[in-house]
This record gives sequence, structure tokens and C-alpha cells, in this order.
Amino acid sequence: MKKLLPFLVLTAVLCTKCQYGKDRFVANIDINNTYDVNKTSPFSNAGEIDLGLVRDNTNIPYDATIEEVNIESISVKVIVTSDNLASAVSLSGKLRQGASNIEVFNDYVAPLVGVDAPFIGLNSLIETGVDGIKSKISSYLTGADTTPLNFDLAGDSSPTTGKLIHGQILLKITGSVKYAKCVNMPIFIVGEPCHPSLPY
Repeated sequence: MKKLLPFLVLTAVLCTKCQYGKDRFVANIDINNTYDVNKTSPFSNAGEIDLGLVRDNTNIPYDATIEEVNIESISVKVIVTSDNLASAVSLSGKLRQGASNIEVFNDYVAPLVGVDAPFIGLNSLIETGVDGIKSKISSYLTGADTTPLNFDLAGDSSPTTGKLIHGQILLKITGSVKYAKCVNMPIFIVGEPCHPSLPY
């Protein structure tokens, strides 16, 4: 025990001395949108993802530095009521930015499922649309943009068009955000120096 005493004293001293260093974290993205549909002809429903939703969803500190945004999956679930006549729904998703529409997915045939069924991932996403979502989320988190992200969903019954679609279409976007924050850490932990009141 006597041999360990100097080491324990040194450890205690080092633990009382701290410095600011850059620490890195990962936050999850799990955004859900619901589209109510009750239409016999092809439909087009407007949806919106805003700054508050992204901030609340990721819970990233305002003084963090955003390093990378990744979209890992976009999935859907179609839940219908008893009077629905469609056997499946063909779906297309677009980002609406001013006069421009950027496709995210196109003519994806989604089966009708029960409330407890899992979401179905879309495996044919369009890169420019996914990049648009990533860019918008990054702009929200860095404070560069506050305008809503308009995500519109259009579709029709499948394989026969013009059937009554009555129910809800649930859209889920999942991903992650890598960010850095200047934190006070023990001096013996090696980290990139930073100052909490300055950009880092």
C-alpha cells in the first residue's frame, strides 16, 4: 500500500487540473412525418420538417461544431382504414425548394400493413434528394438556415390506378450527426486544445 501511495497522490493532483479540449460526439436523427390520405384519384400531400423538430430530435448543443451529417435510411409504412380499396400504394417523395422539386424516391410500391408492422426501407433513393436533406439538416444545426424543409409525398393506388386510398402514410428518416464540443477535461487526457468562447 505504501508503494501505491505516491501514485495515488499524483493521480489525485492531476485530476484536479483540467483544460479545455475538443471532444467528439454522435447524435441520432429519427424524424417522422405523417401524411393523411383519403382520395380516389392520384394524391399529392405537402409535408414539413422544421428547425424546431430537428433541434428537439437531435438535442445537439447550440455551441457545438457540426462535422458530418449522414442519412442512413428513409422508410415508409402505409396503414389503411377498413373502407380502403387499394391493394398497394405507389409513392414518390420530393423536396420542394422554391420553384424547384428535387426527387428523393420515385414510384416505390409500398404494401399495406398493420399498425404494429415495421417500417419498410426504401432501397432506391436518389442521391441528389438525400444530399438535399443532409444539407438542410446541417444548415439548421449550424444556424445558417431557419426556413422549413418541404417534403412532399405523391402517389396512386397500385397495381390498378384510381382506387380509393384511405389511411395514413408514415415516413421515417434516420441518420446521425457527428459534432464536436469544447469541454473541460482532465489535463492527462490528450485532446485538441480549444477555447469555449471562440470558434473551434
